[in-house]
Amino acid sequence: MDKYTTALVTGGAGFIGSHIAEYLYRQKMKVIIVDNLMRGKVENISHLLDEGIEFVKMDVRNYDVIKDHFKGVDLVFHFAAMVGVKFATKRPLEVMDSNIGGLRSALKASVKGKVKKFVFASSSEVYGDIEVVPMREDLPLSPISPYGISKIVGEAYCKAFSQKYGLNTSIVRYFNVYGPRQSSEDKSWVIPTFLTNAIEDKPLVIHGSGSQTRDFTFVSDAIEGTMLIAKGGEGMTESYNIGSGKETSINALAELVLMLSESKKDIIHTRRRAFHIKRRCADISKAKERLGYRPKVNLKDGLGMTWDYFVRQKKNTSPRGTCHNTT
Repeated sequence: MDKYTTALVTGGAGFIGSHIAEYLYRQKMKVIIVDNLMRGKVENISHLLDEGIEFVKMDVRNYDVIKDHFKGVDLVFHFAAMVGVKFATKRPLEVMDSNIGGLRSALKASVKGKVKKFVFASSSEVYGDIEVVPMREDLPLSPISPYGISKIVGEAYCKAFSQKYGLNTSIVRYFNVYGPRQSSEDKSWVIPTFLTNAIEDKPLVIHGSGSQTRDFTFVSDAIEGTMLIAKGGEGMTESYNIGSGKETSINALAELVLMLSESKKDIIHTRRRAFHIKRRCADISKAKERLGYRPKVNLKDGLGMTWDYFVRQKKNTSPRGTCHNTT
């Protein structure tokens, strides 16, 4: 990251955003975190605050308030969003207004502040329930959830700002990132929900048959891919899939969690959720060939590290989650 000295992370108190901020700080960069703490948590970044990192509590949608914080910034990572398909299903208009409005404000502030690179956190939700697996970046995008719609609109905004203002933007399409600091509070994320249930000796509940598949990506691999995109990925709004490139069924995931936790509880199947996606797996050949991206953490090892974190959190003895194996 030699060509950048100052970075700003919107949503930097969230799950992935806090790992991004930590990585940048460890690289001796000046880091500014902007977060309204609606979904983020101070405890995710308290170890960074103890070391003097700058934290600004505000809503990124408020352009007139945030614009001055973008002055002198080289690199922006935009992670501020209301995340999750389940949450967006309950509050679709609020999610789309927040996600699109926040991005538009951050892009405008980046242009005014003469930011050198803008990295937008998108999602595999933009692919919808397309039947082509693994999913390539050049496939038609057809999101079926309000959250996915907010992300595809965000990608379009990035392209528009690149074309009109010359802002160097790149898009990261994450596939089911998991790891330390991920929240299990609203039951939106399958891995922290399964792990929490196992710790509390409760059955694992699967929505639908469990044959649906996902591409589970450990957070350190997601961070490495993001940084490779920030360093490379030059051009007018290139998009990159960042995943493991491996397809795992929810049934297989549940069995892994039961084996890891040595739990004897049952697996219970219930009705499938709205916006049901049958298969999802990333084609990561573009990131591999152009950026040198190589995911390192397999699902079993990643689950083990995440399990250890959740157990420590449950016992209130955790030394705050860290991002392992990040290059």
